[in-house]
Amino acid sequence: MSDFFKSQMRTHVPVWVSSLAAWLASKGLDLDVDAAVVVAFGLVVSGYYLLARTLEKVPQVAWLGRFMLSVGLVGEPSYQQGRPVAAERGGHRFPPGGRDL
Repeated sequence: MSDFFKSQMRTHVPVWVSSLAAWLASKGLDLDVDAAVVVAFGLVVSGYYLLARTLEKVPQVAWLGRFMLSVGLVGEPSYQQGRPVAAERGGHRFPPGGRDL
């Protein structure tokens, strides 16, 4: 599975689940404005993120994707195989110098 796909799933699944939960909560009732806003917000956030991550992959406009995601301060994430996540290391993240953040 590619890093791009992993990052998409980690971002979109929570948005989709919350949107689905909001929709299910309103099932059988008239969809009020608040529920519609929750669903629309989830879709807009997912669409914005997908657009920005896709632009990051196109060399000519990669700067625009980076700007959309973090005002251009950081690059794409890198998910390395075999490297434990923070929770597997006791919940702490250690920088190269070895001190806890």
